[in-house]
Amino acid sequence: MRSIAAYRRMTAPALMQAIAEAQRAVEIAPDYGLALALLAQNQAVLYNQVIPDNPEEALRIRAMAEQAIALDPDNPVVLSTAAVALSLTGFPAEGLATGLRAISLNPTNEFGYLACGQASTLLNRIDDALVYFEKERQLAPGHPAIWISYQWQACAFARAERWAESMASFDEALKLTPDNASPNIGRAICSRHLGLHDEARTFMALGRKYEPAIPLQIWELRYGRAHAGGPVHEVYLDHLRTLWAEAEAEAG
Repeated sequence: MRSIAAYRRMTAPALMQAIAEAQRAVEIAPDYGLALALLAQNQAVLYNQVIPDNPEEALRIRAMAEQAIALDPDNPVVLSTAAVALSLTGFPAEGLATGLRAISLNPTNEFGYLACGQASTLLNRIDDALVYFEKERQLAPGHPAIWISYQWQACAFARAERWAESMASFDEALKLTPDNASPNIGRAICSRHLGLHDEARTFMALGRKYEPAIPLQIWELRYGRAHAGGPVHEVYLDHLRTLWAEAEAEAG
């Protein structure tokens, strides 16, 4: 429970706490499927967000997720948590299959729909992804981490080159987490693509303010993975680099 609570805060220190708490749970009960799934998910988020491509590390996390599934194959929460781990380490097809099993076992499990939405986005199944995100929010409209759903929805819309809708999704995320760097920078990128250059610079400045220690290379990694295999991959990164250079120039 401490691992889940920390994960939902989605800050760098909280993520490290979430990993540590899940690791403690695994050490106490090595055959506890949920603890293993949480550890895999949390480490997958860390890998996805800050660790350069490392096939061995991705396979290690995948194996942990698969072990969690083997230990508790009919637990929808274990399945949906493991599904996120699989998708974020480069195995979205497996993540989607696992997420679909989770919602077949419990059609009211909102986490399963988020997992399916994430995997579908990464697989460029945009219409499916949007249905899953909407279903998640219908089931849990007040969920404390529902902004993650809007963030992924923004990614899905951008992949479909529906930039105005992507921007609107980032706005929904920012209503819930205004001091979060990622949706601010995503909002900046959408604004620039739509020709709203003053807005773009404003949101970029906010993103850099909220995570001043994160370099451009990490943002390239994050957005590169979110849009890998999609039609706007290079466009998204070009906007990011241009906005970053403008911010650097303004800072002197």
